Amino acid sequence: MIGYLKKIIKIYCMLDVKIVRKVVSILNRYVSKRVKAKELSEQKKWEKLFDTEGKFSSTIEKDLNMIFYKDSILSKCIYSGFEKDEIEFVKRYLRQGDTFLDIGSNIGLFSLYAARVVGVSGKVIAFEPTPRTFERLNENIRLNQVDSIISQNNIGLSDADGVLKMNISSNGYDAWNTFANSTDRKHDKQIEVPVKTLDNFLFEKNIDTSKIVLVKIDVEGWEVPVINGGVKLFLQDNAPVLMVEFTEENAFAAGSSCYELYDLVVSFGYKWFSYDVSTNMLMPDVKRLHYPYLNLIAIKNIEYVKKRLSS
Repeated sequence: MIGYLKKIIKIYCMLDVKIVRKVVSILNRYVSKRVKAKELSEQKKWEKLFDTEGKFSSTIEKDLNMIFYKDSILSKCIYSGFEKDEIEFVKRYLRQGDTFLDIGSNIGLFSLYAARVVGVSGKVIAFEPTPRTFERLNENIRLNQVDSIISQNNIGLSDADGVLKMNISSNGYDAWNTFANSTDRKHDKQIEVPVKTLDNFLFEKNIDTSKIVLVKIDVEGWEVPVINGGVKLFLQDNAPVLMVEFTEENAFAAGSSCYELYDLVVSFGYKWFSYDVSTNMLMPDVKRLHYPYLNLIAIKNIEYVKKRLSS
């Protein structure tokens, strides 16, 4: 009798599991359809915003406007709210008269926010190596009438002066253009781009490095060569704060790693932090096992930075 009951219970459990799996499968299909329908609806709304030239301008914050481009995935990301925490850090940390370096500026999101904070007594130095993207950066600078604040440079930065081949996209993935090796379908062209070291650039342009307080580096895996080209700047006791993108896939493609990037910056006397926008606090960030995508902040004088953020 006991054995019979065990068989009944076993059959019931098996049937129960099958029912659960069936229900889960139905729910998954339903959710998938809803997600696809929502994405399609959002895409249609996005496409309706554009004129015949495939672009439109919109206010992203009071007195700050930006041109968005139909053929750019990054434009859609910015319009939807891109890297808000990092932008808030820039707005809270910078002051009038500061110099901000935007390395990998793309169409100018960070440069525009920074220009509004540092004002006419300050300076924003933007680097964007891709010619087409550089044209769009200039369009946004002219739109906001900040030509006198933002210095535009159609070059790349690396660990030596010269010319490098750059993998670029003409199918919407312009934000992923890179000097790193690529077999990614995002990239369908290759161009030659002039590059300089950051130290040489600052020397040749006679830039007052004591006024450089913040450097944003977003170069799709080329972070290590860029930082190696700015050793003189980053070894200074009053070296600027760094905001750096960590993406292990891109770093590997460039022949380096996020571990190497982390340790390189530490060797200059920096410590790494993550930023909590809700509390306006910086928290020490120890080396991680994986870096799928993350922006971290490197600081030498944490008390000075905290004071700036709180004032």
